[in-house]
Amino acid sequence: MKNQPHNPPKKKSTSLSKLVVWSLAGILALVCLFLVFNKSSNGKKFKEVKIEITPLPNKINFLTEKDIHAIIDTLTNRSVFNKAYCERVLERNPYIKNAEIYVDLKQNLFCKITQRQPIARVVNSSQSQYYIDKEGTKFSVITGTAARVLVANGYILEKRIPQDSLRSKVIQDVFKTASYIENDLFWKQFTEQLYVDKYKDLILIPKVGSFTIVLGNAERLDQKFSDLKVFIKNALPSVGWDKYKTLSVKFKGQIVTVKK
Repeated sequence: MKNQPHNPPKKKSTSLSKLVVWSLAGILALVCLFLVFNKSSNGKKFKEVKIEITPLPNKINFLTEKDIHAIIDTLTNRSVFNKAYCERVLERNPYIKNAEIYVDLKQNLFCKITQRQPIARVVNSSQSQYYIDKEGTKFSVITGTAARVLVANGYILEKRIPQDSLRSKVIQDVFKTASYIENDLFWKQFTEQLYVDKYKDLILIPKVGSFTIVLGNAERLDQKFSDLKVFIKNALPSVGWDKYKTLSVKFKGQIVTVKK
């Protein structure tokens, strides 16, 4: 009996090895592509950096595109660019309320800056200065910058830190009164300064006339300012702007005048 020809089985191990090799090669290629893409999106340079700074009313601008570029250029020179970290660094600037950054598919970096809008500049009793913005946040005054806003000074003890709260009743009253004045064109044009006296009364100092106005605290501001507006528009023109030393609306339902 003749022996049947012996056909050795196919080596499955060879096919498996080829599959492993090709799989590894594919994974390596994907890793390389990822690294190339990651380098282009998180690398040191972008094709273009575009800055948009939302302007504040009355052409108040604390920041320029050059200021923002200086910060971003430092951050994009890092080995890895982190968008969230860059936004946090930008928002450490006292004048920046919000920073938004994104990168488009063409590798352009866009940065949108929202500035803090000051409504009052506070000079406290130790001559330390800070701004209060529309949201009631305190932020520092940097040398060489200025905003033409209401100045509040006098017996104000509160300092800038912590910046995210108004702790004392005095500074809360300053904020409420400054907010009211900021939102009323007549009073915004009329008011030069707020002074806090030793009794913690708010004293309004107008841009015209030689008198002062005692507001007291920040309660009943609508009624106080309404009564004052009627008196200023109707009575002062006839009796004269220099007749009175003080006008007081501290007490409800009356205007108390003191002649010179």
